[in-house]
Formats: sequence, structure tokens, C-alpha cells
Amino acid sequence: MRGIITGTLLPVFIKGDLMAILRSNEIRNMTPAEMLDELDNIKTDLIKERALKSAGGAPTNPSRIGELRRTIARIKTIQTETA
Repeated sequence: MRGIITGTLLPVFIKGDLMAILRSNEIRNMTPAEMLDELDNIKTDLIKERALKSAGGAPTNPSRIGELRRTIARIKTIQTETA
């Protein structure tokens, strides 16, 4: 879907249209050690994205920070459920 604004084509993002980095069923199939490793990797990616943003760089995917945060929350929620 595209929207026309002042003669240019800009992508229109619809809430819920984003692809999850890790789905819940993928996380549930991981061992606790794998969950911790993946959590560390995603946190590192989040730090890099935030550093890029604060340095004034243009992110390649502006919605990635939010998706990383949601994935971290998803992993932590599943860890709590299984504990």
C-alpha cells in the first residue's frame, strides 16, 4: 500500500503489519539457555539501533527499535510463564 503526498510516493505502514523478529511459538520451543542467548543478542541490537539514532544517523528501518523492544518483552514474558 502506498500513499501519495505532495507528488512523492511514501510507504504507508499499518499497525500490525510488521514482521516479528521471533514469534512466540519459536521462543517457547527454545531451551532456557537459548532464550538467554537470544535475549542478549537482541539487547545488543537494540543498543546499536539506539546509538545510531542518537548519533543522528538515518535508520534503515525506523520501526526496528519498537520491534526489538516487543521481542524482548515477549521473551521475558515467556521466561516468567515457564519459571
